[in-house]
Amino acid sequence: MLGKYRTTYLLKKYFLRVVAIIGSVLLFAGGPDYYSPRSLKHLWDIGHIVFFYAFATLILLDWSQNKKMSFSRQCIAIVLIALILGILIELVQAGTTRTTDLLDVTRNLLGTFVAISFSPQAYITLQKSYQRTFQTLTVGMVIFAIIPFAKAAADEWLAQKQLPVLSDFETPFEIDRWSGNSERSIEDEVYFHGKSSMKVVLNTSEYSGTSLKYFPGNWLNYRYLHLNIFNPGKEPLKIAFRIHDRRHTRGDQAYDDRFNKNYVLLNGWNQIEIRLEQVENAPKERKLDLGNVQELGIFAHRLPHPRVIFIDRVSLERIQTLSRSQVRLPKSFPVLSLV
Repeated sequence: MLGKYRTTYLLKKYFLRVVAIIGSVLLFAGGPDYYSPRSLKHLWDIGHIVFFYAFATLILLDWSQNKKMSFSRQCIAIVLIALILGILIELVQAGTTRTTDLLDVTRNLLGTFVAISFSPQAYITLQKSYQRTFQTLTVGMVIFAIIPFAKAAADEWLAQKQLPVLSDFETPFEIDRWSGNSERSIEDEVYFHGKSSMKVVLNTSEYSGTSLKYFPGNWLNYRYLHLNIFNPGKEPLKIAFRIHDRRHTRGDQAYDDRFNKNYVLLNGWNQIEIRLEQVENAPKERKLDLGNVQELGIFAHRLPHPRVIFIDRVSLERIQTLSRSQVRLPKSFPVLSLV
């Protein structure tokens, strides 16, 4: 019986060592980039919990033989070690291509709490009521930490099912597909399709807008990009569109290496349709890869005062859905053909 217990103990220890070694490498090498799927980014964050769980458990296993140190002192010592080590890791990462995130220190401590609350010493030392309370609180915090990953994974699955619709703002997590320096919110008072749209408050910074950043990037089977933008103001609003692919992201991101086009939004709903053939042929020295589209940006340049727009029903189409007569163009603005 003792031999079986010792074998299990050693296997657990070797496994945790492997996890700790792999985790220590991944803290400084590899990992998601700016355009990686949200689920991968959040999964990477969860890795901090796993790594420090393994790290703390290994120390507790070694210290379990130390009769001179009480379990409470072991807990205090290991939490301090995890805190100091976590801060040092973030400081070292600040000098690399990795970004510093103080929330990672919190995740490190959470992994440590998991190790402590489920350690053999906890079962032996703590009263059952205290131990269960500690474990319940720890599990609750772990679940809370996993929620962003679950939300992102659910929305990424939904985005695939929604194709050819890229964003319709009818689901709770869909707004997270968008980023940018403008305030964004889901509104149910203004909409073109369904029951809601996305409100974007454009500010007075040099470039103010929003970007569709997380979406299925294979547009090869489609011919048009179609979207609807509502301008509640009486004054026309000039906005710019940009579309780029993965290669542009990894290059010097030159202006003439992507699709750029200006449009003018009149008061009310503006239906915009962009030929993907134009997008493909937009780069000066190559063709844009429609199989790896990375981002769709919508922005204004140096507005004199804040403006509001509403975006709804962004979709890919195989056929043209708008005729020239349906597109309202102001006579006083030199706007290129929308289609």
